[in-house]
Amino acid sequence: MRVVRTLCVVACASFAFLLGSEMDGGSSSTVQTKYTENRTLASPELATRKAGPVKCDLYCCNCNGQKARCTGDRRHLHYLPSLPGNIRDFRMTRAELEHLTRPMLANLSNFQLRVINLTYNQIQHVQPQAFADFKHMEVLDLSGNPVPVPELRACLAGITGRSLHTVALSNMGLASLPDDFFAMFFNRTFSKVDLNENLLAAFNAILFAPFWSVDKVDVSRNNVFAVNISARVNIKKLVLKENSLAHFPDLCLPFSPSTGLPGRYMAFHNLLSVYIGNNPIKRIPKGVLRGECLPDLRKLDISWLSVLEKLEDNFISDLPRLDHLMANHMTKLSRYQPLAFNSSSLRALTLNQNRRWDKDVVQSLHMFRYCPNLERLEIVDTKLDLKKHELYDLLVPLRSVKLLILQNIRTGSLPDDLLWRMPKLEKLMFTGTNLNAEVLGRALVNVTSLKRLNVQANSITVVNETVMPWEFRRNLQWLDISLNPFTCTCELLWFTTWLDEVTRNRSVHVNNFSPRSWQYRCSTPASMKNVRLANFRPTVESCAVRNPFVLLGLVGGSLLAGLVVLLLAVYRYRWHLRFYLYRLRRRRQYIRFPGGPVTEEGETVQVFRFDAYLAHSAQDLDWIHDELLPLLEGEHGLRLFVEERDSIAGNVILDIITRYMDESERVLLLISDSYNREGWRQCEFELILYAAIEQHKEIIVVLLGDVEAGRMTRDMRRMLTRGTFLQWGVSEEARRVFREGLKVALKTQDNHLYSLC
Repeated sequence: MRVVRTLCVVACASFAFLLGSEMDGGSSSTVQTKYTENRTLASPELATRKAGPVKCDLYCCNCNGQKARCTGDRRHLHYLPSLPGNIRDFRMTRAELEHLTRPMLANLSNFQLRVINLTYNQIQHVQPQAFADFKHMEVLDLSGNPVPVPELRACLAGITGRSLHTVALSNMGLASLPDDFFAMFFNRTFSKVDLNENLLAAFNAILFAPFWSVDKVDVSRNNVFAVNISARVNIKKLVLKENSLAHFPDLCLPFSPSTGLPGRYMAFHNLLSVYIGNNPIKRIPKGVLRGECLPDLRKLDISWLSVLEKLEDNFISDLPRLDHLMANHMTKLSRYQPLAFNSSSLRALTLNQNRRWDKDVVQSLHMFRYCPNLERLEIVDTKLDLKKHELYDLLVPLRSVKLLILQNIRTGSLPDDLLWRMPKLEKLMFTGTNLNAEVLGRALVNVTSLKRLNVQANSITVVNETVMPWEFRRNLQWLDISLNPFTCTCELLWFTTWLDEVTRNRSVHVNNFSPRSWQYRCSTPASMKNVRLANFRPTVESCAVRNPFVLLGLVGGSLLAGLVVLLLAVYRYRWHLRFYLYRLRRRRQYIRFPGGPVTEEGETVQVFRFDAYLAHSAQDLDWIHDELLPLLEGEHGLRLFVEERDSIAGNVILDIITRYMDESERVLLLISDSYNREGWRQCEFELILYAAIEQHKEIIVVLLGDVEAGRMTRDMRRMLTRGTFLQWGVSEEARRVFREGLKVALKTQDNHLYSLC
């Protein structure tokens, strides 16, 4: 029905449009001109004389409540649509307005609009009095339109209403602005001035001197390489992100506002936040952030400083009210000096997605001792390459911390005696760290202050009274233990009972837990895999051991244990079994190629397709291609069988080994740790022994690197002591000896193996 109704509306609109065209008797361009003129009134008085209520222009707009969202995309609109009188928030994008005039804006809601957003409409010229009729306008956004600076200033000066508090002029290609650009807003209070994504080369404080105050000034994503402070301004939030600042700017006024004498004075009255991340700043030395210049600074964001290599001692210590420091995404930050976070006022510290921490990066494990009032510490996606006692030394000074977030720090270590030494800790997030139930249980002993615990996505399999001690549960209000590999056996009986109890009496909110939640699922045993934890219902009766079945259980357990041992033995020697089964099905075969060379006695000599069969691990292919093949196939013209290159896809691996080993004159066995770790290679080694004993093939053994003796079988060690044995070394002399030895072993000084003596 909705589709039919839409088709009817479109058909009626088309019919009315064609009828109007015939009555006017003009071309389509004439119709468009008249259609535009009908939507253009010259003044507010004429707008009130329109007959009947104005409806939303459905051709290009969507009106919902007091908001109208219009677009000229693919419509080539050169006008502004008519709007109902109740619209207060208007946005028009992707039209082709070019020249914005006062009469064009007459269609808009009887001039009662509070928000006008005209972004990306190809506006190139604006009439000075274009917005003069909008007395109640609060927000004006002209972003994405290449309007010349003089016309833009004249347009702002023509706004007669006093309600405007937000101006957005981003992505307009502004390279510079005169000092008096905002002079028309003298003594006005603004919420936001947005100049981001332009081409400004400098931040000039005098530009904002006319304002009584501005809550936020955004000059991010420009080409700012200099900050000029020549006047006192009242800005609460300054955003200088993603510019070209090579040095941390001096935000002090270089002279006294009253006497004019040189010195360091406050330039930003009431400056609360500074965002200066993603600039090529190399250092933040002590003294650049002065307390006398920034007495009210509460928040400092230095994230994404991609070339900053260290946080120096006391670089924030002079800021008397600094509350929150953010230093995230510091890809080259490799040193934290001991007094880097020295601040008695610091309450929150965010250190996310930085380089890994170790004892070389964290030059003092006691660096948090110098921010004694820290209440929130957040470390996310930063590897803490610290031992358990080192992590304890790092975090134990945080006696005032209330929120501790350690997420994806790639360590399952949570020191035993740490949490209870944080008497004010209320919220702990320790997620994605491979934490197990035993470690968690020891860490929560004597912890009484914790109210919210998030241990999501760890390695917790069982939860019982030991994992969640009574003193911890007494004050617990919120818990998230989802995405853990639960073992759904009778060991989980206590936890499922506790979940039912707290869910029923609503004493603890268990996040994401419900009968339909997939985030709490069984992982083991196999019969319970992926069963929702809410559907796992063990009882005391079902988990109790009943006397008549004790004997049966013992017998069944013994049989099961014997079966497990047997299966483990079969698995341990599976390749040996496969080899001996294969030998029963196959006898020795010789593959001879007719037409081979004949000796003086008239006997035909066997000819092989390959000079050597290369037994190797796939992990060693780089060394084979870089060192071995250039020597044997390049310099000496030999042909080696390399499984990845010469075998036919789809064949059984045992058939490949036996077939091509028979077609090779000798075997070149490359032993490495990677070769020994691959289980099925043991079967290949047994076939090599078979070829050496039964077919009298020559076996040449090459050791690649230092191979662990514990991974080598007895037969391998015997072959090394009795056969040809070469080792690849790192030094040039060792490599030369290896090449000469390999040529001697293969009898390839200068002659090809196919030649006969």
